[in-house]
Amino acid sequence: MKAPMISYAVLGRTAPSMDRAYWKALRHDLFYRFLARRPGLKLEALGDVSRNFAWTVCPENLHEKSAVISAGVGQDVSFELALIRRFGCRVILLDPSPTGLATMALADNQHPKLCFLPYALVGYDRKIILHPPENPEEGSFSSVVGTKTGPTVDGFSLGTVMKKHGIGHIDLLKIDIEGAEYEVMDSILRHKTRIPQICVEYHNKVLPGIRTSSTARSLLQFWAAGWRILHKSGSNHTLWNDWLARKPGY
Repeated sequence: MKAPMISYAVLGRTAPSMDRAYWKALRHDLFYRFLARRPGLKLEALGDVSRNFAWTVCPENLHEKSAVISAGVGQDVSFELALIRRFGCRVILLDPSPTGLATMALADNQHPKLCFLPYALVGYDRKIILHPPENPEEGSFSSVVGTKTGPTVDGFSLGTVMKKHGIGHIDLLKIDIEGAEYEVMDSILRHKTRIPQICVEYHNKVLPGIRTSSTARSLLQFWAAGWRILHKSGSNHTLWNDWLARKPGY
């Protein structure tokens, strides 16, 4: 991860001043430096970079027998298809939203190693309501932000998904589920699910009503449990656990 740097020019000054914007930027910089892993691991950006649909991962433990679960389709599966092409692995992909269903109906998104499941990843098994997006062209439905009307869909925990589909361990988990990531991340820690690499988009400052403190709390909890920030780009974070990466079969 390239640690965030403070630019006084960007902040509109030529020298540090003791105003709110400066201290906020400094706090952000120090926070991410503290949680970051030391450089040394190789990183690769996979997916459609030109349309901001790419994720950065460490290829060290990824291979044709790797188990990958990806929650959140939206309008693009270039990342998942890139994983399959690069490593030959199987990818289980979840998304019950109308946007996700339409995306997965496209012929270009069909692949024998891409297993699509039309239900949601949640912290615990239950039915959820998907709230329509404020911007229909963007297309992201949310189960935590929006009006209380929309399609009702099945939601399953990570443990249930693993049991239903015979997955003994997960090598890579990607989570882009419009605000529901916090309860899923909490469930990973609660159940001590061993996942060496997690790509997650935190939706504070992306969706209304989600506080930055929720993201800070989640990142600190994962740091305490052994994960470090390997890469950050905007709201997308890649977390890596050295100890789990060294344990064959987890």
